[in-house]
Amino acid sequence: MKPRIAYLTSLVFTTLGLLLSGYLSYYTLFTKVGCHKGFIPFLTCGSNPVKFWGVPQCVVGFAMYVVLAVVALIGLRKLSSKGIMTTVLSFGILGTLFSASLSVYELFIQKPHPTQLPACVYGFFFYVGVLVVSAMAMRSFAKPQLPTTPSAPSQPVV
Repeated sequence: MKPRIAYLTSLVFTTLGLLLSGYLSYYTLFTKVGCHKGFIPFLTCGSNPVKFWGVPQCVVGFAMYVVLAVVALIGLRKLSSKGIMTTVLSFGILGTLFSASLSVYELFIQKPHPTQLPACVYGFFFYVGVLVVSAMAMRSFAKPQLPTTPSAPSQPVV
């Protein structure tokens, strides 16, 4: 996969994650009802959201998506940088592990209503998308570049 396509696709997944985590962060931080009482009926963040150093999980996810978006935008400007793609891949791995662990907690410990899917499951799919796309793009950096030599005109053997 070409790096430009990978960065753009990563930005699509990141934008979806920003919208989701931003929505949940807003309801968690600025309303008294919490994120599970928002206007999206099929979405929940559980009855007891997890906090990291006193910060709700959706806010941590939002911060990770913001950093990922900035890195992907920088990557669009410097397409040939393997280091930037490695950073995107690292955030894909970190985000996938983060959201997977929270998804397991919300699905199997909190056991949400059958018509609702925990928000971390959606976030998991977005991070997996970033992970897969960046891993595919890293393969393009790993391919050896063959030197180009001008072809010599064929000479008859005498």
